[in-house]
Amino acid sequence: MGWRERDWARLDDEERGLLVGDGPVGRSAAEPRGRTRTLVWSGVAVIALVVAFAAYEARPAATSGTDSPNPGVAFGDLPAPNPAIAPTAPGGSSTVCTEAEAVGTAWRCDDWRILSTRERAIQAKPFGGPCAHRIVDQSTGHWICTEAASSAPDI
Repeated sequence: MGWRERDWARLDDEERGLLVGDGPVGRSAAEPRGRTRTLVWSGVAVIALVVAFAAYEARPAATSGTDSPNPGVAFGDLPAPNPAIAPTAPGGSSTVCTEAEAVGTAWRCDDWRILSTRERAIQAKPFGGPCAHRIVDQSTGHWICTEAASSAPDI
């Protein structure tokens, strides 16, 4: 036998009203009802939307992924013209070398950057001295030596 079937566990309307108030079970008299509740939640929703929109508008602008202060320009070593190489393949006409490593007396490109349609490549200014590994600083247009070596090519 469950508690609902027991007479001593049942409350009549008067007892229920004394325990929980005159309204529906579980609601206190302090809670907003009807239209007031709708207005309050509508106001909360509007405030949340305004805050979300303000945060969206205040976000930083999208960047191209490069740290170049020179938009539309990519510095590096320009590839030698070769019609047998596809334009976007490493060493193609739409690429520029932005990182190189010394191999013997020559440079081997480690990183080819594919140029976008509105971007042009400019030969980077040389680093003065022997170097084993170099990277282009896109903000200045100069090669930066990251690993010095006495037997590496002088650039």
